[in-house]
Amino acid sequence: MNRFNAEKHHQRNVLHTLLLVCSMSLLLAFSVYLLFGWNFWLCLLAVSTVLVITLRLLPTHWTLQIYNARRLSYQEAPELYRVTQILSQRAGLNRVPELYWIPSRMLNAFSVGDETRSGVGLTHGLLNTLTHRELVGVMAHEISHIAHNDTRLMALADIISRLNYLLALTACLMTLLLMPMALLGLVDLSLLALMLLVLTPWLSGLLQLKLSRTREFAADLQAAHLTGDPMGLASALSKIDMGERKGWQRILVGYQQTQPSLLRSHPATKERIRALKQLEAPVHSQAIEEVKHWSHTPAHSMGIQRPRHRIIMGVWR
Repeated sequence: MNRFNAEKHHQRNVLHTLLLVCSMSLLLAFSVYLLFGWNFWLCLLAVSTVLVITLRLLPTHWTLQIYNARRLSYQEAPELYRVTQILSQRAGLNRVPELYWIPSRMLNAFSVGDETRSGVGLTHGLLNTLTHRELVGVMAHEISHIAHNDTRLMALADIISRLNYLLALTACLMTLLLMPMALLGLVDLSLLALMLLVLTPWLSGLLQLKLSRTREFAADLQAAHLTGDPMGLASALSKIDMGERKGWQRILVGYQQTQPSLLRSHPATKERIRALKQLEAPVHSQAIEEVKHWSHTPAHSMGIQRPRHRIIMGVWR
């Protein structure tokens, strides 16, 4: 693997993460100052700490139950668990993530939890579409998220964004309540401060999306390092991207999503594949070579269905 490119990407991702988290925190501090002054900052910090600790204590299977996921036993997928164990050891995890089967035709995988307890959800469609080599790349990507504590980091970013939204909402409500007094000249209302408070949640949301894209690039880089096969993950990303398109979109050659990159939680697939090609290695990893055959589809009585929307924090696609 090209170590120069890998080190360059790693340093850039770490720098971007630090800048984005610091920027979101400063926006929150600025909102608190405009609305309540600095005296309220310690109280807000305490509330944020409690929320982060609470999220950490929530069982990982609670999140997976939203998708009707069922835990796979070692007997159902021994080779897949063996690959997961190898990748977990390479990533420095003390515990191997539990694997869950999700009854959905969509091509998707996501990780929950952190180094102490974690799980990886794999959809029925993903297991039946990807090759062994591609599935190893996806598993390495999700394990990289767990090793980097990306789920907890994004939960923290989500809390900051929600607090910024609550502060902006509070400012609007206080303005409405105090408007009669302001018209009588009894209180002073700063329209500039109100406009800044209203804009803060939008800026925080954009920073959160940028942070998510940065962590995706970092997970791709780490996955390529774990497997020694960047193109395995690149091939999987291409299939997943094609699977997310509608039928008429697949027919149109060169069709691309019209959603601006600024509003995407994940980088464009072409950008991710381009970055992985810069890390292309001539040999496959031991983890890939050890995977010979396994049954992609576990026996289960559930019908295949579309998953529900994500409604709580702590899920990483």
